[in-house]
Amino acid sequence: MTGRQVIVQALAGDTHASTLAAAIAIKGGAADIAYSTDFPEPAYKSFAFSCDRECNREGRTHSKLEEGQWNPLTFWYRRSAPPMPSMENIHPDDRPYVTKVLRAFDTGGAMLWHDTLRARGATMVNDPHAARTAESKVLQLAHAVDAGWYVPDTLISNDPERIRAFLSQDGKFIHKSLTHFGWSEIDGCRFPRTAEISVDLLSSASLLAKTPGIYQRKIEKRAEIRAFCFGNTCLALRIEPAEGGATSPDWRGFHTPGRAFARQVTLDAETHEACMRLMSSMGLITASFDIMVDRDGRHIFAELNQAGQFLWLEYHHIPAVDAFSQFLLDGSSNFVWDERHRISLADIMESSQYKDIQMSESFNRCRPDAAVAGYA
Repeated sequence: MTGRQVIVQALAGDTHASTLAAAIAIKGGAADIAYSTDFPEPAYKSFAFSCDRECNREGRTHSKLEEGQWNPLTFWYRRSAPPMPSMENIHPDDRPYVTKVLRAFDTGGAMLWHDTLRARGATMVNDPHAARTAESKVLQLAHAVDAGWYVPDTLISNDPERIRAFLSQDGKFIHKSLTHFGWSEIDGCRFPRTAEISVDLLSSASLLAKTPGIYQRKIEKRAEIRAFCFGNTCLALRIEPAEGGATSPDWRGFHTPGRAFARQVTLDAETHEACMRLMSSMGLITASFDIMVDRDGRHIFAELNQAGQFLWLEYHHIPAVDAFSQFLLDGSSNFVWDERHRISLADIMESSQYKDIQMSESFNRCRPDAAVAGYA
């Protein structure tokens, strides 16, 4: 289909990265995955600067990242993680220093690499700086209001008096975490979820001051929509409670079989344009949106995730992999998906391209301490 080249920055063991790389190869493109979890071993990095004759700079990293070995056209900043080296040969007193110097070196090298990609004209999906900024729930809400979205009455605070006053108003309220986090337990991982809250459930003033949170007026929902947007394309799934059931404060609660009915929908023009405006204002060209639909049919912004999971949409017959791989190969912020060259997830998973990626040295170098559990 195309010879366009795609570079993916991901964590080792990321199924999204390997699946998209295989889809791109099937479509005639070339995809290389740079695993950020390979540093400091086995991926080595060096940067040299000289002004003896003519000022120049050299930036080298191990293997495929060496200068001049590729001419990237699309860079997919899937996910990254700080270095997590083995400390078995490092004195305990020196481990904080080793951690700090590795992170400083890795961050500087990544910034230089991303600058080089931009200078070569690569399409950044998303630009790493914009991606990190978009993780802020505070900025998301501010930009959403400016982009014309309706948002619930919201207080983001660690002020115990203001929190208590906000929750003392008439109506029901919910609490949301400002960040993703996971607690490892014997039977798996536990993640903070959106939940109803009242003044009676609040912790002590001291604990509230140490744990800022998002407090919102609860929306009586008819449904929720998860919209995966890229370029000028949005693939949307509408999730409604099963007959006789009730909506959940957190849409992920609907994953229990029999609790909900989900179907693909096309966003109305107003909601589609609101998604585009918000992505543009935050410097993004892809994002996953959580949208609430109230009893009157009004679409309400909940949050966005600039690197949200989307493979699960395939199980609801939404060809997210085919569409997003075409987007990466196209590299246009105005991309509109063309269904005529559609490939299925099943075909990708059975392909020799996918099996080759699964068997590659880099893919099998995943360490348990570098893996990311759950979805967001």
